[in-house]
Amino acid sequence: MKISRINLLYFSATGVTKKCVLKIAEGIGMDAYDYDLTLYKARKQKYTFNSDDLVIIGMPVYRGRIPSIADDFFAAVTAENAPAVFVVSYGNREYDNALLELKDRSEEKGFVGIAAAAFIGEHSSSNLIATGRPDAEDQIKLFDFGRQIKEKVAMLTDLEELTELKVKGMRPYGQDFVNRAAPATNENCDDCGICIQNCPTLAINPENVREVKVEKCISCRRCIHLCPQGAKFIADSHSINFITELVKKASMRKEPEIFI
Repeated sequence: MKISRINLLYFSATGVTKKCVLKIAEGIGMDAYDYDLTLYKARKQKYTFNSDDLVIIGMPVYRGRIPSIADDFFAAVTAENAPAVFVVSYGNREYDNALLELKDRSEEKGFVGIAAAAFIGEHSSSNLIATGRPDAEDQIKLFDFGRQIKEKVAMLTDLEELTELKVKGMRPYGQDFVNRAAPATNENCDDCGICIQNCPTLAINPENVREVKVEKCISCRRCIHLCPQGAKFIADSHSINFITELVKKASMRKEPEIFI
């Protein structure tokens, strides 16, 4: 099967998913076109892929689901039998039904799954969970996954040869995550506006960076990670308790799962 180019199509609020798809592309060994749909304005453009494209589609896992921006994400995308690799990254708890959800949503848009994987990355809510991952060991596995994809594509003459790609997960995917608290802002804030420019859902008031609309916030923690002053933080007691318990429960190292 001839592939004319590799495309990276992803949402990556804290950069973990981006690291994963980049390393997979490196393993495939071809230059890749980068389509980062993290920012709101990027999801308002249109992206089209066909059978000559190999598309690596990546998303993080939030409470066992893909992010709620998925509607915007897939509304921007059209595919015509484009071979695809589905990748989720998660913070060492579980990825639950997220990989299946990503596969289903992608195939509804005209992608044809040839491989999938779930990789572990440092948790967006605490650097005490999966610290520094994907680490050196993960990087080797990501690169090797890319090599396996390259070998599979080389052996295919047509997508019709493929049997349906099977991944872990169940339908229905589970309850939609409803965010009940947004990041707070402390006195370190100097109104630089970096959080406004980088919020994936336009949840931060451009007239007042201390005001975050909880109904728009998806709890991605991007503003916390990018703030140069450390001014954004989690203040909600429920969220703090959840993270404290997660640190205890998600301490054992999990390993990537690959479906090819």
